[in-house]
Amino acid sequence: MTSPEKSCDSASTQPPADTPSELQAAKERADWDRVSQIYDQCLTAASDSEPYLPDILPGFLAEVLARVSANYFGAEDQFVRDAENVLASRSARDVTPSKLSFNELYADTNFIRLPAYKDAPGVRRRPTPFEATVETARRLRDLNSVESVLKDVTEGAILGGSASYGRFFNVKGAISGKASDLDLLIVIDDFAHLADMCKQFEKVRSADAYAVERLVHRAQSFVHNGVHLQGFPIFSGKVTFWSSVADPVMKGSSVDSKYDVSIHVASRPVMDHILLRDMPRISVEPAGKIRMTSDFRETQPSRLDHQRNFGGGDLRLAIETEPLGESFLRRSHTYFIDDRDRYYPGMFQNLILPQFDVRWGSTSLRRGVDSFRWKMVERLRYEQRVRPHDLLRLSLSHTRSQVFAPHTIRSVDNSTHMS
Repeated sequence: MTSPEKSCDSASTQPPADTPSELQAAKERADWDRVSQIYDQCLTAASDSEPYLPDILPGFLAEVLARVSANYFGAEDQFVRDAENVLASRSARDVTPSKLSFNELYADTNFIRLPAYKDAPGVRRRPTPFEATVETARRLRDLNSVESVLKDVTEGAILGGSASYGRFFNVKGAISGKASDLDLLIVIDDFAHLADMCKQFEKVRSADAYAVERLVHRAQSFVHNGVHLQGFPIFSGKVTFWSSVADPVMKGSSVDSKYDVSIHVASRPVMDHILLRDMPRISVEPAGKIRMTSDFRETQPSRLDHQRNFGGGDLRLAIETEPLGESFLRRSHTYFIDDRDRYYPGMFQNLILPQFDVRWGSTSLRRGVDSFRWKMVERLRYEQRVRPHDLLRLSLSHTRSQVFAPHTIRSVDNSTHMS
């Protein structure tokens, strides 16, 4: 099998998506047959006179795309080009009169006329299959760059957000509204090194220089004003990517390539606090019903603290917020156990759930995340014993579970089954 070409930061000419030799080359790099056939099924269902596209079809397409993408680690730009050729070749069947361009695939009218893919007030639209493919691949590629500059100055990082639970299914671009963030929970040994760590983003070519400068300034303020000593704090900030330089993957596209990388930085003691390292099991005794974490944020929060339990039940709690210079310090629940003994993981535990995806890290961090995972599984099993007739799942305890990729739900919930 021919190895995929390595991607690079410099702009390159996009090959046309309808070149037979390009399609053949893609199939020599990876097995695209199942992707091609499942996409064809999706097109057939979506293009019917009375369209009905069951979630299982785009969900399975996302799963097989994830499998193929593993063959392109470090060559995500090539993966996008190959995906374009494969999907465009399927669109040339009797569904459309001619093969679709990059822009047409990205905003494919076969899909955006369906309810799940339409923009509507208060509803998160689902990206088209090619849009989700492009945007997932871009974030995974950029994550490689972030890892390369941070891995030697951090203890590790956990990948959260849609790139973890909605890969190739719910990661969306800026075709309408805001693009999906790339969410990282980063661990450092001591907050004294926070500003130096943030400054490393200057080495990532796609990172906006002003955003990095602001991040460093806020990190210095966080330590100088002693915020790092108050109530197990997390330092949160955003770095905009691809706002000042062109992303070669999007060359020739009419879609804005800009998106935000949301970072949440914890010192090792704070991370141990979130991972419940001091607790042998998750229970009211002796740990108590509530554990809190502080969040040093760029913007003032406008919503209540939102959490869910293993049954999918919502809990929205009022939170204290105080302005600190140009930032805001918000009190957030690490977890909450209600009067019915139901467990609600908080915002930062939700960054670890549902995949517990340590992108890079020390053995100590990986073992800590493993320990937390099994504490969550045992807590779930406890509640299942107490409520044997309830449907309780680990996946349901996440505040964004409604947009999980179907294969993520299956994988996460199957991983909790124990004899």
